[in-house]
Amino acid sequence: MLLKTHKEQNELNQEEINERMLEDSLAYKGYEHVRHKVPFVYTAKKEKLETLYFGTGHTNCFEDHMIASIHGTFASFNPDTLFVEGMRQVASRQYMEQLCRTDGRTLVSQYGENAYAAAIGYQKGMKLHSPEPDPNEESLFILKRGFDKMDILLFYMLQFVNQWLRSAPDAHLDTYIVKGLEYLAADMNWPVASAAQIYAYAERRYSIDVASLSSDDCLQMTDPIDRLSSQNGCFGILNQIARLSSVCRDIRLLRAIDSIASERRRLMIVYGATHAYVQKPALEKIGFTCS
Repeated sequence: MLLKTHKEQNELNQEEINERMLEDSLAYKGYEHVRHKVPFVYTAKKEKLETLYFGTGHTNCFEDHMIASIHGTFASFNPDTLFVEGMRQVASRQYMEQLCRTDGRTLVSQYGENAYAAAIGYQKGMKLHSPEPDPNEESLFILKRGFDKMDILLFYMLQFVNQWLRSAPDAHLDTYIVKGLEYLAADMNWPVASAAQIYAYAERRYSIDVASLSSDDCLQMTDPIDRLSSQNGCFGILNQIARLSSVCRDIRLLRAIDSIASERRRLMIVYGATHAYVQKPALEKIGFTCS
């Protein structure tokens, strides 16, 4: 094994310090008692960068007021750069061309408001980016905090089930989950268990029958916000993993925003309203003026 030089070790230590600083600045504590508007919208400015953060409500309904609000915000803010949540595929021109051939109603019903925003941005010639960690980066972030690999895989599986229930694709649930696990396996640096193994683990450890879960069940078990403790419930292991997943994604986005602060750009961010709210104090911590 190669030993790290003193400089390399110092750089790693500094990165961990910066990571912890950003994590500590995120406003998750007490968020379950906060009531804010959705969309949660504010501006953030630093150096040459002007940012409008559109904290959206997630929807698969084209008639939802969120869709009209996203469309109107593009027109009023006139961005030249767009960061959109959960769509690492925006880097692919072929994928975006295919997305833009889909009508708006189908786009929202199958993929959600983030895909709708990405299609608008692409058609307007904006610079597109989805600054999300890949599954390996995210899972390693969670593993560092002492969580079990099977619990992490079950967390991802519950996300797949919820996505399947929301978008109601033609594919069978088992097929959808297998494809999701194949996607994870392509990025992971450690072996990914089979769907059958994760099903059995869920039943054995948590008495969960994955195939019978509703969307609300999945959301409650993977909610990163501690809404249950105050109701004599439990912020369980899967909820704690969900929180760390969100924190890892928040940190990645914050770093991406800050990395272009010296560039003269008008950046629009379309991420969930919770991300928008909890990241605001962290943006201020790294020198942005938010209003």
